[in-house]
Amino acid sequence: MGLVKKSYITAFVIALASMVHIYLGVTHFQAKSGGPAGSLCSINDTFDCAKVSLSGYSEFLGLPLAIWGAAFHLFLIFFILGHLFATDNKKENWALWLRALTGFSLFMSLIMFVISITQMSVYCLFCMLLYALSALIFGLALWLTKHTVSTGNWVSQFFKNNFLEFGTPWILVLGIPVATLILQQSFKASFQPDVSDSKYNELIKDWTESSLRDFTKVAPLMATKGSNPDFEIVEFADFLCGFCGRTYREFKDFLNPKDVETGAPIAKPNVQFKFYSFPLDGECNPHIEQKTGASCFLTLATECAEKQKQGWGVHDYIFDHQQQIGRHMKDLDGLKKYFYEGLGKAAVAESLNMSSLKSCVAKKDYTNIKKQIELAQKIGVRGTPAVYLKGRKVLNENIVGVINEIYKRSEKK
Repeated sequence: MGLVKKSYITAFVIALASMVHIYLGVTHFQAKSGGPAGSLCSINDTFDCAKVSLSGYSEFLGLPLAIWGAAFHLFLIFFILGHLFATDNKKENWALWLRALTGFSLFMSLIMFVISITQMSVYCLFCMLLYALSALIFGLALWLTKHTVSTGNWVSQFFKNNFLEFGTPWILVLGIPVATLILQQSFKASFQPDVSDSKYNELIKDWTESSLRDFTKVAPLMATKGSNPDFEIVEFADFLCGFCGRTYREFKDFLNPKDVETGAPIAKPNVQFKFYSFPLDGECNPHIEQKTGASCFLTLATECAEKQKQGWGVHDYIFDHQQQIGRHMKDLDGLKKYFYEGLGKAAVAESLNMSSLKSCVAKKDYTNIKKQIELAQKIGVRGTPAVYLKGRKVLNENIVGVINEIYKRSEKK
């Protein structure tokens, strides 16, 4: 088979890998924005690309790995073209770069594969497909450049003669992070929520027309105290849910705003926030199949801390360290050790009796938590976060933005 046909085949597989990366990039930003994840990628509790995309391993230097991968593979096609059209004296240089880059991609895929099977309890099928494609692309690169690279140790040859030589290949390599940043900004712009008045009017109408729910018969895990709480917010959440982590950060800004100029806190005495637990963990939630024990443990730890009037402090600590804690989901004993060690160093620990907390958690009394779970089931909660304002569910993914708009409009009346 000729060089041109080999190049077409290799470029086609590389383009396919780039398309899968772009798809996972879309899934990542949908998950980050709280929107629906791609149905092809989110199958069940075990295989869910959206959950994987919210893990601490899904980004490098603050940029999604999926976007890095898309840019990387798009630039690999330029190396295919460079190898195809280069003059004879330059062909080997392009061939060695192509081998080196595809080999690097395979090496990184192997690392991510090991991380996925040892550190994660949820898997991404499309990520697994990309790991396989990395191996195939490396094999194709060796096949494509078989008659171009001289015999001997090509890796040693590359680092001795090609790596340190600045030229077009290096310019292309340096273009990868630039392209990644551009793609990142493009994706972010596409998934920014619509915050126009007309859109808010539509969302507020949806909220006012949603069913009214009664939460008075079951006590929440915790509740803030407002002097005149006529603006009641109820949230059902799971401590390891990525969407819940995002909503937590937004609620934190909404509930504890500060003056832009002075930095002084702005009181919201008419707002009350009630936190109900809905662990997505079969250990304490009979409506969930998958059991890890992690979410139920964290929920119980928060309830036990609340008995010492420190529930909010532990709640905040967990969400502030959600990604780090989530990395131990597969090893419950390791998660407990990490949690207790980290919590013991946190500011909230000064007001906590850690021995009493551990004794309380060890009893595994899920009575109150299960009451909250059954309330959630009764009113139709199927996922987290589920947020209700004045008894009515806020349906849009931009939950806190809608609530903030309703609050601002109520304050103007």
